[in-house]
Amino acid sequence: MNREAILDEVERFRKEGRKFLSEPFSGKLLASYGIPVAPAYVAENVEKAVKYAQELGFPVVLKVVSPQIIHKSDAGGVITNIDEGENVREAFCRIVQNARKHNPKAKVEG
Repeated sequence: MNREAILDEVERFRKEGRKFLSEPFSGKLLASYGIPVAPAYVAENVEKAVKYAQELGFPVVLKVVSPQIIHKSDAGGVITNIDEGENVREAFCRIVQNARKHNPKAKVEG
């Protein structure tokens, strides 16, 4: 994503009334200015989460992506040091469940 497209996306967020950028988008913004960021993916489902974790290599961290959940740890939306595919499955499901419990109206993007 080039810098112009990123700035257009920031403007779209502003028009939507969003006050915070998502973590994945923030990484793209920083990278567009040459600031190093850790590789990250947004997994919309458990199968993609396992696939991406295997591509990145273990251990991995899973974090909820939701515009309505800013403080991920407070919502039980972060699990660290995941060491294998089956644990990715369990962590993904637990994070989604925790997010829904924390805010039933939250849109979980990944």
